[in-house]
Amino acid sequence: MKKVNPAINGKRKVKHTQWLTDDIGITTLRDHLIGIIALAKANSTWIKFYHQLSKVYPIFNTPQLYLFDPEVLDDEETLDSSIAI
Repeated sequence: MKKVNPAINGKRKVKHTQWLTDDIGITTLRDHLIGIIALAKANSTWIKFYHQLSKVYPIFNTPQLYLFDPEVLDDEETLDSSIAI
């Protein structure tokens, strides 16, 4: 995507979604969204959902939060301070 749709002065000419193909791109995006929705339904709190999401779909070039299991940490304030949104 960086080659097809490069950023010029921090902005792109078109949206990345305009470059998705029917056979790979749209199918992969749909599967990704289905996985996120499944995680949201499986977790009862935002904190647990966020930790599970960072395990399954880590963000590129960011520290991973799954080093701390929310089940082990009982103090939600500790969990809140570890999440940088």
